[in-house]
Amino acid sequence: MSDLLTRLRQLDAAATPGPWDVWEHPIAGAGDAILEMVEQVQATTPLVDRLYLINAGGKCPGTTGCGPTSEANARLITTLRNHLPEIIAALERVEGER
Repeated sequence: MSDLLTRLRQLDAAATPGPWDVWEHPIAGAGDAILEMVEQVQATTPLVDRLYLINAGGKCPGTTGCGPTSEANARLITTLRNHLPEIIAALERVEGER
């Protein structure tokens, strides 16, 4: 578990500090979604030379942006999701040892 905790600590330190939230923006269709993404990119300061998207099995992607911590944010989100079963199992083991 120490390797996983080390990696999670590194991801946490590199990403945008919390607290994070989910921002819901109603859209009427794909065109409105594209316009919203354009507005978000234009509002990012400073802009980096990449746009980071997260994706789950080919479903609707989400963006972590295009600012300096965007890649770290994407890596944090995907790593936590991908390792959540391991994290749960580890916490269950710790809880069982009490």
